[in-house]
Amino acid sequence: MRKKSGCLRLLLILLAIVGAIVLAGYIFYTYMISPQINGLTLTELRQIYTELQQPVDEADILSNEPTELDYSSVVSKFTGANLNIFDEQDNLDEAALNSLTAEDLSLAVTLTDAEVASLLNEFVKVEDSEGINISAFFVKEVVIEEENGVITFSVIAKVDAQNLTDEDGYLLNFIPEDIYIKVETSIELQESEYVVTSGDIKIINLSTESNDLLMGAIADFADNVSQDDIDVTYLDELLGNEVVGFVNNLQTNDGLTVTFADGSVTVVPAY
Repeated sequence: MRKKSGCLRLLLILLAIVGAIVLAGYIFYTYMISPQINGLTLTELRQIYTELQQPVDEADILSNEPTELDYSSVVSKFTGANLNIFDEQDNLDEAALNSLTAEDLSLAVTLTDAEVASLLNEFVKVEDSEGINISAFFVKEVVIEEENGVITFSVIAKVDAQNLTDEDGYLLNFIPEDIYIKVETSIELQESEYVVTSGDIKIINLSTESNDLLMGAIADFADNVSQDDIDVTYLDELLGNEVVGFVNNLQTNDGLTVTFADGSVTVVPAY
């Protein structure tokens, strides 16, 4: 079992997308006279930011938001299966987490998708990243669906942008109060390993046109500064590739069995 859970990496990917949006806003502020920024014209950037400023009603986008009871259930299930990774206050204990092995799991554990979301929120304790303070990042919803062997994950994350600042405070002038991201990915089991079959990233509030423009610009920027070949498909499938990498590692290297059903995931130990 990995010393560092793949859950945190999944969420940091979402943070990276948010960071790219913030960067675009900062560039927009700094280089307003430029006719084009990473493939986006100032008119297109203005359109994107105008759309992002529209308020989001969570009641319209959420159907499975986790509660405190969901996290309490996770603690109870994990403790009952000998996964003692919590401190006396039921917070994740990093030292215990890092020493966790597959052999520690004594019973099969099934988590609902809401319980998965509550657990992911415990992994997200990011306070500072490259000079930008990020202290309010939330997984608002995880939905797991299974149909004919295809498992679809839908994750909605929220960033309280009032906690996104730079040393001059400029960024707050160019980003909305809250940013919501929806990531949807599908995987299926092929020859004993899970593979990604599709993926999509949507910035809630953006029209399809604006979302495509922004994701294209982010992909172009990432491709220019990375040694990898990055395009929109690469970004869309990032979450799915992290999920299958983590799950396949549990199965291949740790001997665990991971299965999915509508609304849940089950991990079975190698008895």
